[in-house]
Amino acid sequence: MTAKIIDGKAIAKEVREKAAEDTAALVAAGYAPPGLATVLVGTDPASEVYVGMKQRTCARLGIESFGYTLPADASQEDVERQVQELNENPLVNGILVQLPLPKH
Repeated sequence: MTAKIIDGKAIAKEVREKAAEDTAALVAAGYAPPGLATVLVGTDPASEVYVGMKQRTCARLGIESFGYTLPADASQEDVERQVQELNENPLVNGILVQLPLPKH
């Protein structure tokens, strides 16, 4: 088998364009736009940047973005409660709990 060189940036651009088209078609058909919720525990600078990038990408694609930040001392139960609330929200179609989580 011969190796094939791919252009990851071009492929990612195609995926984003298709996602934006699909989202626009859903909205045009009368559906609510998809929604992505992010849960960040604490103030890890790299995680904050990463979540911000996701939120900006959602905005460009027409996807609703819901961001939640819990304090660094939030318990596992606090995080699970937040995820459960988001799971029950009909506007949220995906939930991302950003890693790393605090050690506790």
